[in-house]
Amino acid sequence: MESDLSTCLRQLKTCLDTQQIPQARSIIDRITQLIVEKAEESQAETDFNLECMLTSSNGLVAFLNKSFSSAKLFGKVIESTFELFRKTIEKHSPLMGKRMVVIVPIALRYIQSSSVPARSRELAALVLQDSVAYGCLQNETFAQLVQLPAELLLVFQQGKLPNRFQQNLYELLGQLAQHFPASIPEPHRVRDIFLNAAEKQLLEENYPSLVSLAGAVRGLDLFLVHFAPSENDRELRQRLYLLVKKLSIWEESRSERAVFRNALHVVGNHAPLFSWQLYADHVHWQTMLAGRWIKSSSQEDRDAGLKALYAFHGEIARVLSTPELRAERGPEYPPKVDVLNQYVNYYRKLLSSATVDRLEIRIAIRGFGIMAGPCQQLAGASSISLNELLTIVLQRIEGICERSASSTADMLVYLPDFIQALSEILTHVQQLSTVQLVSVQTMTVALVRDFYHISTAHHELIVRSVVSMLENIGKLGGTTRHQLLDSVLLQGIVWSCTHALPFPTALPVPSSNVAAGDTTPKTDWKRDLVTYKNYLPLWQGLLEKAQSAHDSSLLPALYRALMNTLFVIVEKLDLSTRKRTFQDDDGQQQELFFSDPNIDLLPTKPKDYHIFLNLVELYRDMLHGPQTPAAVRELFADWIRPYFERFVRQSLNRPLVSGFVKLIEMGLATAERIGYFRQQEAPSEDFRTTQMLLAFYLEQTIQRALYATGELQLACLRFVLNAPVRLLVDFIEDKTFKQPLMVDMFRAAFRLGRSLLSIARAALYSLQRIVRFRYPPLRREIRERLLRQVLPLLEPFLRTRDSTLPPAQSLRLAKFKRHRTANVPAVKIERIKQQHRIEQSVDTSELVTFQLRILNFFADLQPNECCWLVVDELELERVHARENKGSSSSLTRWDADSGRSLELRLLCESGTRPCIKLDSIVGRVCELAVECSDRATKLAACELLHTIVLYLLGISYQDQLAGLW
Repeated sequence: MESDLSTCLRQLKTCLDTQQIPQARSIIDRITQLIVEKAEESQAETDFNLECMLTSSNGLVAFLNKSFSSAKLFGKVIESTFELFRKTIEKHSPLMGKRMVVIVPIALRYIQSSSVPARSRELAALVLQDSVAYGCLQNETFAQLVQLPAELLLVFQQGKLPNRFQQNLYELLGQLAQHFPASIPEPHRVRDIFLNAAEKQLLEENYPSLVSLAGAVRGLDLFLVHFAPSENDRELRQRLYLLVKKLSIWEESRSERAVFRNALHVVGNHAPLFSWQLYADHVHWQTMLAGRWIKSSSQEDRDAGLKALYAFHGEIARVLSTPELRAERGPEYPPKVDVLNQYVNYYRKLLSSATVDRLEIRIAIRGFGIMAGPCQQLAGASSISLNELLTIVLQRIEGICERSASSTADMLVYLPDFIQALSEILTHVQQLSTVQLVSVQTMTVALVRDFYHISTAHHELIVRSVVSMLENIGKLGGTTRHQLLDSVLLQGIVWSCTHALPFPTALPVPSSNVAAGDTTPKTDWKRDLVTYKNYLPLWQGLLEKAQSAHDSSLLPALYRALMNTLFVIVEKLDLSTRKRTFQDDDGQQQELFFSDPNIDLLPTKPKDYHIFLNLVELYRDMLHGPQTPAAVRELFADWIRPYFERFVRQSLNRPLVSGFVKLIEMGLATAERIGYFRQQEAPSEDFRTTQMLLAFYLEQTIQRALYATGELQLACLRFVLNAPVRLLVDFIEDKTFKQPLMVDMFRAAFRLGRSLLSIARAALYSLQRIVRFRYPPLRREIRERLLRQVLPLLEPFLRTRDSTLPPAQSLRLAKFKRHRTANVPAVKIERIKQQHRIEQSVDTSELVTFQLRILNFFADLQPNECCWLVVDELELERVHARENKGSSSSLTRWDADSGRSLELRLLCESGTRPCIKLDSIVGRVCELAVECSDRATKLAACELLHTIVLYLLGISYQDQLAGLW
């Protein structure tokens, strides 16, 4: 692509010199395809292309500078260039930060110039907006950022500006004030620009410029994030309130509705600035928001109205919760009790009505939670008490939870709002009765059960509300929260693990809803194709939100409940096995005997194994995965000894269950990450006991990995290879065996890795960690003995060519020139283009990636150590003799001296009878069939070997040879 991009940039310079406008636009479109629409490339290639496109002498920034004097002539080309900047910032934002030093000055130059077409100035402002929104423009990427607002303020001195340009400029200033408040030199001046522009437009008859007014209101909304007026600045607050109140009036006839939505966004984001004004005019706002805005046919209008309505009701509740209205506020404020009763009755009416839509029901549900504080403050005077509010919400939630699965889906859309309302009510509750606590528990378990039905848009609301509910229950004191967590998590985790296995080859759990007489089980995708991963947003979200909770004891309590739940579930599961049986001729059940336990044994309760497999994977992703927060991972330090003691005992009692090996591997990885094994001075008794236990279990697992098969062998290999080097050193320096156990582990792992590269990657990473280990480093003779025996195992991976690489002929096809397609059918042209796109999108294969990792590993070795990759022939013969234990070193029984020949006789039309002897290739085919690391090559070798065997049987070759193998 580099040559194509350079050619385009040279052609663009030529177009600029010769003023070829159409050709210049087509070149910009071509660059857009190369940079934005092209298939994924490596980050280094993209970075280099962006550097060439922007900063080279023929780059786009140079083009914009040179065409500045002819901006009107090249107006369309300049617009396309700025559009390209916006698309590039959107797609490659991490790489565009260091290019701000050239993009911001050229964009600012166009913004400040009054001789440039208005559309070019608008797009230049949008480029800076996108740079701020996508995080490209920072103090680190542009040193003069503090001067940028002052430069933009100079533009307003030019007099009347185009309306759309004003809108973009106002929004850009608002973004800078929101993200970089320290760069605003005169906040009051910026605020006056926004307010004066908005008020000036409101004084104009028929709102002549709603576009610029929308930009001023939006900029004001962003500006108020850090520069809101203080409590004493009542006059300024009143000006702001009158502005948003006038723009809140519903006028559906207006086509430009962005300005009115922006005004509601000001109310939704900054309602505390207008608390008393909203309370005094609550009838107006209730009528406009609940009666007009949320009933609009536009989704954007409804969303803006709903957000403003929630904020408005929240401020009404905050005013009602104050001890008393101040006397100087005047008699225009209505009595608190009347206002509270009005809104409570409004919510009750909506909730009990059968004709209202879903949005209004949600408003009523949330309203109960919002008014919980006023109900407590005005207890006795209002028409409803806090306990009645709690009872209403709990009854509604129980009604949803007790519905059948088919009828629950329609009501689940209200569950997030009920949960949030419940959490807000619990904020003000002083105590919970036993019945109410059981209702909360039932509701939470039902929430977990039906979580996969709930839209992802509500997941954050659900998690935030549940965390708030747990915080508020924790304030009640005692063991209430611990009991609730233990009960809810036990049922919730079990429910999460009863669904289908997450593996691609796993079949869905058959649904129990099968009609009578129907022998074909029906698959319900909403239940049968659900896995534990559908519940991960809930469990991971709870841990993440608990970190930032005000109650610091919530996260440890949640982690404690999760660990206890794991222990309880594993203890209750029946993981016993029984012999596979068959029915003999007499009808008696007889046991079958196989050497492989994977075939010989069956689980006593398959459902328990199903739950156990899901449980292991769930806890891996939840507590021991790469996405697990550091604060959650640190809590494992208090559980290390009981965790390992429990599961090591379970694993030794049931050595054929690979799940226990995985659990110990997960715990070992987490302990290593938190630095548990790096204790040097005065190790504790628990540390010494745990280290001895793990060393013993490692030795047992190594022995098991060498002789096990299937999934158990893979789990044991991964456990040993991923173990901390401090625990593996003893098995590298062990002299009790003829060779260290770790050498046998590497030999088994790399041999198995020829068919499963993930095991080979784990073995290579383990070897690399051992070589890099420095606490203390391996002795020289131990290191040499290890590398001399292990490095030759990497040679087969380097010798294999990946069979998935595209052939040379298809690479030549990618060089097809577009100007040669005059007489080629359109279908063939499209096929060639499709082939070109496919070749460009081909990623590096798994085997090639592993080969590159091997080469990178050699960088950690000394030059003489790299030579140990290849062993001499005598050493190789000794190794083969030791492995084959006296048997023939060849996989086949024939050789060049056997006097037998494997011939393939053919018959041609000319009468010639060629005879092809296959003796020389059979040995290599057998080697590839056994040792090749490329699966496609290995499969082809096996097929060829099978064909040769069939050919030998067909020509009665076995009569001349005692045996083939």
